Amino acid sequence: MIKFSTYLDKPSKTDSFIMMNVICNGFRLQVSTGIKIKPNEWDRKNKRIKQQSKKADYNKEIERLQDRIKSFYNTQEALNQLVTKEKLRTKIEDIKKPLSNEEKSFFDYYNDFIKFRSTLNKESTIKKFETLKNHLLEFQSFSSLVIDFNCFDDNFYNKFRFYLNFSKNINNNTSGFLIKTLKTFLYYAADKNIFNSTDFKKALKIGRQNGETESQAVALNFDELSRIESFTSNNTRLMNVKDLFLIQCYTGLRYSDLANLKPVNINLSEEIIKLHAIKTATPLVIPIHKKIKHVFVKHIEGLPVISNQKYNLYLKELCRQAEIDTLIETTNYYGTQRVDQTKPKYEMVSSHTARRTMITLALKRGIIPELIMKISGHKSRKSFDKYIKLTQEEAIEQFKKLF
Repeated sequence: MIKFSTYLDKPSKTDSFIMMNVICNGFRLQVSTGIKIKPNEWDRKNKRIKQQSKKADYNKEIERLQDRIKSFYNTQEALNQLVTKEKLRTKIEDIKKPLSNEEKSFFDYYNDFIKFRSTLNKESTIKKFETLKNHLLEFQSFSSLVIDFNCFDDNFYNKFRFYLNFSKNINNNTSGFLIKTLKTFLYYAADKNIFNSTDFKKALKIGRQNGETESQAVALNFDELSRIESFTSNNTRLMNVKDLFLIQCYTGLRYSDLANLKPVNINLSEEIIKLHAIKTATPLVIPIHKKIKHVFVKHIEGLPVISNQKYNLYLKELCRQAEIDTLIETTNYYGTQRVDQTKPKYEMVSSHTARRTMITLALKRGIIPELIMKISGHKSRKSFDKYIKLTQEEAIEQFKKLF
C-alpha cells in the first residue's frame, strides 16, 4: 500500500515549494514537486492549490506525479520486487525528468490521453476516465499482471472482470461500461501509433460479457407524479427539491441543465425555456407546462442551488414521504452469478428519473417519439429508447384495448 500527502515547504515565506510525503513499506520519503506558489494560493483543507488560483492546473501535475509513482510501486509489487526507500527515491528522480516516447509506460500514455480529452470533454466525462485508471492501477497490484499494451487478451479480460465483479462488487453492466471506456483509450493509442495494428486488433476482441441486463432505472406513473405534486411539508429543503423535480418531470431537463438554468433562460410571458444543453450543446426550446409555471414564479430570482449528490439523496426522502413505495424487483449479474433484490421504488429514484418520467408519460399521452426528442434533445432513437419505461402490465392493457 502506498499513500501520499502534500504540504507547503515554507508556508510563512513569500513563495513556497509544494512538497509531498510518500509513505510505503514502513518508510516515508519527502519529495519536492518542483511547483512553487504563494501561501495564500494553498488550500490547507484539501491539500491542493485553490481552484481560483491561476496555478490551479498544476494540481493535475501533482496527481500525474502521484499516479506514476503508484504505477511503479504496483508494478514492483506485481513482480514481487521489494520497493526500498533508495529504489523509490531513484525512481522518483527519473519520473520527474521529461520522458521520451520509448520510456513512457502504459499509464504515462493514459495520463497524456486524459490531458488531451480534458480539452474536449466535460469534467463528468474526464471523471469516468480517471475512475477506469484507478481500477486498472489497483487491478495491476491485485492480479500480479503488469499492464502494458501487450496484455490485452482473454486472460486480461477474464481476470479484470473477476476483479471488478468480486473484489469491487461491480455488476456486469458497470464493468461492461469500464471495458468500453478502455476501448476508447485503445482507439486513441492506435491512432497515435503507440502500438501496432496486430496488437490493437487483438485488444479489441475483449468485448461484451454475458449477463448484462437492461437498465433497471425507474420512471414515475401518473398517480405517483400526482402524489409528488400534492406533497406538502414544513421542510424547506424538501419543498425546494419537489419544485426542482417537478420542473424536470415536465421539461425532461438533465440535472446539469437544471443546475445551469438562469432567469434569462426562462420566458414566462411566452411560456418557454431556451437554452443550450450542457451535455450535447444542442439548442433547446421547451414549453413551460401550466402545472409548473407557478414554480418559476415562486423562484423568480433564481432556482434553489443543490449539489447533484444531495439532490439525489433528498429526492429519495421526498419520494419516501410521498409514499412512492411500490416494491421493485431488480436483477444484476456479477460474472455468471445472478443477484435478485426487491426494493421500494423511492430507493431507486434519482434526478434522471424525472427525465425518464417525462418521456414515458408523454408517450402514454400519445405524443410521437420524434416530437418528444425535440424537447428532450436526444439526437438518436437508440439513446432515446433507453429512457422509455413501460411496464409489461401496461403493454398487456393497451393490447386488450386494441383488440
